[in-house]
Amino acid sequence: MTLRDIDEKVHYGFKACPVAKEQIADRMRMYDELGLDHFFCELYLDGIDISSEKIKKKILCHLPVLKGRCSIHVPVVDHKEGFFDPLNFKSGCIDNAADLARRFEAHIIVLHRCWGFNSEIEWEEAEKRFNNWILEIAKDYEDLTFLIENFGFVFRIINGESKSFMSPLDHFFPQEMVRFNEWISKNGIKNVYPFLDTAHANLTLNLLKAWDIDPDYAKGFVHSSLHERIKEKTFYINCLEDYVSERIYPYFHVNDSCSLRPDALASTWLGHFMSEGIVPGRGDIEWVPLLTKICDLFDDAIMIMEVNMKNPVNGIEQKEGIEFIRRLIQDLKRGMRLNEHHSHF
Repeated sequence: MTLRDIDEKVHYGFKACPVAKEQIADRMRMYDELGLDHFFCELYLDGIDISSEKIKKKILCHLPVLKGRCSIHVPVVDHKEGFFDPLNFKSGCIDNAADLARRFEAHIIVLHRCWGFNSEIEWEEAEKRFNNWILEIAKDYEDLTFLIENFGFVFRIINGESKSFMSPLDHFFPQEMVRFNEWISKNGIKNVYPFLDTAHANLTLNLLKAWDIDPDYAKGFVHSSLHERIKEKTFYINCLEDYVSERIYPYFHVNDSCSLRPDALASTWLGHFMSEGIVPGRGDIEWVPLLTKICDLFDDAIMIMEVNMKNPVNGIEQKEGIEFIRRLIQDLKRGMRLNEHHSHF
């Protein structure tokens, strides 16, 4: 069995800044080096003013290379360090992202599930207003697919100090995904789906571990409207696999993070909560059970390497992440085939 046999139904994706020509070229080079059948790249718009025609023209220079082989990622923070909070979203943001997606035949736009950062809005009201916003988007852009990312902590360094920003819709617990999909179905929406970021899920699990250690201190890291739901275990996960079901879209942000130990001191929590973006295999995520469930449920999955890079011009960390996940999936599928073979005897 070859890697090509294993990979035929798993598509590995890169991330790149669409205005950086050298990044696109680097990702294409790594695609060739890895011998992948399918090139796919998620274009992150962090720090980019996509309303600028000059910027748009620069991005569209890559159209021949990326047409039909990319997605668009709307960031948490815009080019002016302002939050992309749906509560204050201007329609032009989605209009411009949709314009890029259509020109690239990208079809997929990634959004985050959040509403009202550091506001007093309650969870019920935030969910209602977020859903109404999604309903408008789904109807206005029926030709595009919107993926809603599970989202945990937001930290920004302001005047040398780390500041936390919390939304009542943070973490997108599996129980919320069930509600969201029921609402999507009820409203006849066909182009919106939740999807999974692996490190964000692990950071949510870290929050719950911290809650078990010291709930009063843990409350300081999560929006007040979620306190009772976490306390009563209305919103809960036991492991990352709890997020994986047929209700999510088979599109994954793949990155590692540090897992909080049951005896972790509160003074170490913040470092764990901020530990996303590690190359898979270098953190603490238990990949075998997670990938096993993904492979069991989905015949066709896209895995985007969303890892921190020393130099984004050379995305070697993304290549290393693909190599790690690829080897694990290769081993898992070999094991599946071997088990199938033995079951015939």
